[in-house]
Amino acid sequence: RFRKEEPSAYENNFAELFSLYEQGKLKPIVTESFAFEDYVAAFNVFTERKVMGKVTLEIKTEV
Repeated sequence: RFRKEEPSAYENNFAELFSLYEQGKLKPIVTESFAFEDYVAAFNVFTERKVMGKVTLEIKTEV
């Protein structure tokens, strides 16, 4: 809702959070990490509240 009602403020907040992350001042706690192909399992772990912290998807790029 905030994103739709205040798009400029939303973008500014996101930019500031990303900047803090880049500076190493924001360190999210990753509890579980899944391959992108296992997104259903990742979603289930998240929605069933089986983790405390962040659930991430690993996206591998082929070079």
